[in-house]
Amino acid sequence: MTDSPQNAGTCPGVMLAGILVGAVIGATFSLLYAPKAGQETRDDLLDRLDDLKLRVDTTARELASRAHTQFDEVRTDLAQAVSVGCIAADERVAELKQQTGME
Repeated sequence: MTDSPQNAGTCPGVMLAGILVGAVIGATFSLLYAPKAGQETRDDLLDRLDDLKLRVDTTARELASRAHTQFDEVRTDLAQAVSVGCIAADERVAELKQQTGME
């Protein structure tokens, strides 16, 4: 499994929370400082919510994909480690049998 410095210490929940907080702050400031009619403001909010939904969905899919890839890498590494351990154990058993004359 590879760990890039870019992904080191990144928690998917923190990233998602950051996206959501940023979206709420942006929406709040746009409401406070935008001199628009009520319907126009509601339409803008709906557009922004659609954009936020798309970004959250995209981020969730990317995180799920990365998690799946990392899981597969760990599973492969574990299978290799178990295989090496089994081979080493078999070799040691053969050595012990040879030393004790049980073969």
